[in-house]
Amino acid sequence: MKFLIFLFGYLILGLLSYVIPKKKGMAVFVDSFTKRSYSKFTGNHKSLYLYMLNKPSELKPYWLTGDKNIFSLLSSQKCPVLLFNKITLFWFILRAELLILVSHGPQMPWGKFKFVQLWHGAGFKDIVKDKHNYFLNKSSEKLSFIIASSDADQKRKIDCFGNQRVIITGFPRNDIFFRNDLNADNYKNTIGIKPERHIILYAPTFRQKTQKYTLPFSYSFHSKLCDFLKKRNMVFLIKRHPLDNSLKFNDNCEYIRDVTSYIEDVQELLAVTDIMISDYSGIVSDFVLTGKPILYYLYDYDDYIKSKSFYYDVREATPGPFIYNENDLLEYLVDMAWFDDSNYRLKYQEFVDRFHLFKDGNSSARVLEQILKMRN
Repeated sequence: MKFLIFLFGYLILGLLSYVIPKKKGMAVFVDSFTKRSYSKFTGNHKSLYLYMLNKPSELKPYWLTGDKNIFSLLSSQKCPVLLFNKITLFWFILRAELLILVSHGPQMPWGKFKFVQLWHGAGFKDIVKDKHNYFLNKSSEKLSFIIASSDADQKRKIDCFGNQRVIITGFPRNDIFFRNDLNADNYKNTIGIKPERHIILYAPTFRQKTQKYTLPFSYSFHSKLCDFLKKRNMVFLIKRHPLDNSLKFNDNCEYIRDVTSYIEDVQELLAVTDIMISDYSGIVSDFVLTGKPILYYLYDYDDYIKSKSFYYDVREATPGPFIYNENDLLEYLVDMAWFDDSNYRLKYQEFVDRFHLFKDGNSSARVLEQILKMRN
């Protein structure tokens, strides 16, 4: 019954799209149309939105959110922002000349709409959850275009979205790695870290609720890690995935901190990070542009690969090192000679080239250029 109501609502919305006139030049960035907790001012859409605000064109960007905090933040900065509820959401969607997305919704399989899909990562997993979902597949086919970062990423998105209109532009969020206006010392001060301390960032992906969950580190390891960090004058930061509420760390060490609750936009943190530890997360395919060390901590590899559908095998697509227990992880941190090995550096560069055609900080400009071409 719920599905029929849902289907009927989208049918009406599609019909109304031919009746209600579009507001010329209105480009609406949709941060989420489902749970408010999914609303974030981050990623590709944040970077492109801010770029468009500072690059006048015939399009005027609006940020559409259901989060009152984001609405207040952007309003205070005099940025065009719209606050939706269950009724006004559909009005804004109908009035927009262009809708810019970073997830599957609110795509429409029919109606007079123009959708641009920025998506939220390169990564290794399949994008479409159910390739046999007719509604989702038809919606994906209707996208005006989808952005990609490389030939390999383009192929993956054509396969996953079932849409040939995938254009290699690079990701707007990665422009930050080529900017000169982000001062690392100032940024560290804003998050309460002494400028002289180097940052190790642990940023894992989330685990499925149906998956057997294993803690990545034992309690005794926290003590060993804290001693290592103190000797090296480093700090170990944890940035949990937005869908992860399970990862817990001992908080009695000043060198180990969970920054998830007060750092929403991870991209700025990546720009000042010195060493990254991750796992199956696509975040490594962004961080690789910094040219800094990445360690792949795959402590639950056998269980995890059974819980998700992968487009790439992480151990084939990335250079490693692949680490399966906490003691080996600490050894790799203590002795970083592996990072200077010539064979490893060759694999690292192959990883960069496989996932990034452009390495120039102009991805936002290329995406806007494609949007204007499509519009005209």
